[in-house]
Amino acid sequence: MAGLFAAILTNTETTSGCPTLPPATTHSSVGVLPGEVCYLQSQNGNLSETGGDEFQALRQDVPRDVPWASEALDRLPDAVNLWIGDSRSTTSAHSDPYENIYTVIRGRKHFTLLPPTEGWSLQERLYPHATYTRASPTSPLILTPTSPPTHVSWASLDPVRDLHRIRREAEYDVQPLHVSVGPGDALYLPAGWWHHVRQSGDGPDGRGAVIAVNWWYDIEMR
Repeated sequence: MAGLFAAILTNTETTSGCPTLPPATTHSSVGVLPGEVCYLQSQNGNLSETGGDEFQALRQDVPRDVPWASEALDRLPDAVNLWIGDSRSTTSAHSDPYENIYTVIRGRKHFTLLPPTEGWSLQERLYPHATYTRASPTSPLILTPTSPPTHVSWASLDPVRDLHRIRREAEYDVQPLHVSVGPGDALYLPAGWWHHVRQSGDGPDGRGAVIAVNWWYDIEMR
């Protein structure tokens, strides 16, 4: 992945923990306040042909699919996503109904994994659905409940922070897998696997931007 990705790798700087991208990929209408953590993870196929125009200039540098995965799964991916964050950007434990090919371009991603058969130990609960909003470009982010109210099922325990509690309450020696994925590496994450994701940059103390791309393949469940 050359071209504009090379420009991102050489020109990205970190301001208040948020990557500052070249003008072609900067969303200038969104302000960033001190202490806020930026994480580009829209999960809407932002690098797919149907993903809008925001990242159109990058698509020539990203394959539309992973050939061996497309052959094995007998289909093209439903979505191709770009992820940009830093060491403060963390994804809590969850599972996805997609076969996932996750490739790191810069920095490292640290996955804590549990198979579908052990997801029960994370004690899923229903939580109110909400989104972060701003009253104005200079206002702080606030959590705004969805209207009308809806709920989402999410893990109530963290397999990194709460591992001792998970083992105690499950009365079972839960053994997560730990995988670090570096630049040029790809992780195949099967559908239904629970994953908690941390990341670290390639600068001092793990600072710096972390950039990754993933391909989501739909599955047929019976």
